[in-house]
Amino acid sequence: MKTAVRLLSNFLKNKDWQTLNKYGRIIGLLLYYILRSRRSVVAKNLEITTGKSNKKLQKSVFKNNFASFMEIFFAPKINEQFIVNNVEIDNEKDIREFIRKNKKFVLVSAHIGSWELAPPIISKVFKTRIAVIGRRIKNPYVDSLVADLRSSGKVEYLHHRNITGNIYEYLENNVPIGVLLDHSATKKDSIYVDFFGLRTTFNAGIPAICIRKNIPALICFCIRESGRIKLISYPPVYPDSKLKLKSRVRMFAKEINTIYEDIIKKYPDQWLMLHKRFKRLEQSDGKKTDSIYRS
Repeated sequence: MKTAVRLLSNFLKNKDWQTLNKYGRIIGLLLYYILRSRRSVVAKNLEITTGKSNKKLQKSVFKNNFASFMEIFFAPKINEQFIVNNVEIDNEKDIREFIRKNKKFVLVSAHIGSWELAPPIISKVFKTRIAVIGRRIKNPYVDSLVADLRSSGKVEYLHHRNITGNIYEYLENNVPIGVLLDHSATKKDSIYVDFFGLRTTFNAGIPAICIRKNIPALICFCIRESGRIKLISYPPVYPDSKLKLKSRVRMFAKEINTIYEDIIKKYPDQWLMLHKRFKRLEQSDGKKTDSIYRS
């Protein structure tokens, strides 16, 4: 297994960005026909987020999602020339001014567009270190590979379990923490917050840290548009000091979800619709359910 992972990695790391996207889109289209259960998850997520679900849109989701997966092999090769030729930056002045004024902040993005390329692009453009948090992958060889690919230049990769102390240390050294908060969270890590009209889980750890340290969240996404990458930013989210602690955490999470809803509505086929994002729901009577993806 280890040898196979290494050989495949070496092959893909030698490919350019366009070729990796092409490979991903071909693989995605093939898997659209093979992964029937995952296709039903995509259909349900599209119905929730867009109100519609047709085969053309479902195929586009598969193609875009697997193109995004493949881009991780290009992440270590991000340089100034690639950015000049392939990246358009929205509101660059505002982002620079925010970073200048806020030495301590959290960088929030999502599993949408070129999410694997967002940290190295932002790090290169704004000349800042970033400590990115990600989930550990069960297969140790794949996990090690992903960690190596995500750790390049000024980007450092951290596994998400038991790292609160590390997060505080990075923040104290003025290193922003990069997180993707759009995925479903486990029961012990989450609060329930409205998202596309459903009350579902949201990982409360990062909002709680922002509130304890009184630091804002900068919201950015790397979206693929017309063969290029567009770095889109939203107004930063600040903790509301007027509210009580629990209300502050919930409001902080709600504001981030509102931004997620906006970017996902604009680019639904670039969001990771393969994931069971609405697996855990809270009903109006407070009871929890996980039945939304059952046929």
